[in-house]
Amino acid sequence: MKEITLKRSHLRGALALSFATALVVTAVPAYAAPSAVFEPVEDGHLGSVGVDEPLPEGTKPVSADAIGTLTAGSLDIETSLAITDVVMGDSNRAINTVTWDPATDTVQFWAHGDSSALKKQIASSLPADQAWAVSETSRPIAELEQVIESIAHDPGALPKGMTFVSGAPSEDGSMITIGVATDGAESLRSAALPKQLEGVDVQFVEDELATPTARSRSSAPLISGGQTWRGTGVGTCTQGFPVLRWQDSQQNSLTADHCTAAVNEDWRWGGGSVSIGKSTFQAAGDTDLELYTEAGTLSAWMLVGTNTDSSTVAPIRGYVAPVGGNNVCYNGSRSGLVCSNTLENSDVYSCINSGFLQCYWTRWSTQSSGTPSSGNGDSGGPVTMFGLRESDQTIGAYGVGVISMMSNPGTTCTGDPSTTTRKCSANNGMAPLNRWTSAQSTHNLVYTTS
Repeated sequence: MKEITLKRSHLRGALALSFATALVVTAVPAYAAPSAVFEPVEDGHLGSVGVDEPLPEGTKPVSADAIGTLTAGSLDIETSLAITDVVMGDSNRAINTVTWDPATDTVQFWAHGDSSALKKQIASSLPADQAWAVSETSRPIAELEQVIESIAHDPGALPKGMTFVSGAPSEDGSMITIGVATDGAESLRSAALPKQLEGVDVQFVEDELATPTARSRSSAPLISGGQTWRGTGVGTCTQGFPVLRWQDSQQNSLTADHCTAAVNEDWRWGGGSVSIGKSTFQAAGDTDLELYTEAGTLSAWMLVGTNTDSSTVAPIRGYVAPVGGNNVCYNGSRSGLVCSNTLENSDVYSCINSGFLQCYWTRWSTQSSGTPSSGNGDSGGPVTMFGLRESDQTIGAYGVGVISMMSNPGTTCTGDPSTTTRKCSANNGMAPLNRWTSAQSTHNLVYTTS
């Protein structure tokens, strides 16, 4: 197997992307959702379930001519789905992370321990013409994440005047990087910081503790990427992904956890006549995801136009795990669809300050041209890849995560302009869906076979 050169993974402060105002919207024709016809769970879809659901009334499919723009710099869907199968089959978390080098088109699996069985699975799963390699890591990912979380939740672990902001494991498992904020009385240069924590090499970098991050429809069904808001009319976010609870086939909604700080809070869709459900608690997986139960009529389609386009959609055809170096699209209600966001190589434990400290395992990305890809009001919206179905040459969306955080916010925004309460960034973090699907067994993400 050949070695590849990895991009440098870096830490950053995080801003959650919630927004505290509601927009006036225009009503569109009502849509009566068809009865769901569920199909068996398919491989490559993060354990999701298919439903035969036609194009929602009042919408139009995205043109197949847009595929080049939507997939620029991205790993092909067939390989992404195969990687997802391998990752989801890794019940012991031997795989630390998966990266892709577009220059050599090589997929790199970073794994701990004996990799003979893993190599056989990769060889049988990935397309025959896809280059890949396996590199052994010095420690398993679970051990590294445990060290990072222990530092984050122990105020006495750092010198006085320092606050934990973020923590990231290296791809090869040899070390962790801890980002800290200082109050000015203590500096990293002068502080007596440990070189190791619990036997793991550690380096400290300065970081900034952050604080919390439309297109809109007012009729059912609830389409991913549309604007949502609290029943009181404040706290706007963006609709995430549809999920199904197997116990009773109840339709639920999966979106950003930080959008709400209360349980049983009613969230509304568009103009407010349709409920996306009631907030519960942070969903499994230690990332910025929350289930909203008792949702209104959900849809396995996604809005894919600009922030003012409430009708152009793509079917959600599946879900994939994040791969470092791959390009994804951010799709918030206030920014619209922005693609060419290159994923970093590992998840980062990032903290935001929204009145109280919240920390999540998050995958960061940087927009390749420096275009702001999301901002306040986009939280909870889909992060996705796109692929062309050969049988009918139609574009489909594949969910990767939901919009969660941003760093280095500025006053330039894509879509809705910036205000005193709306900032945007080309550096954004998402909540990876695979962290949730591998940590729970009660729900399934939903895609459409249409």
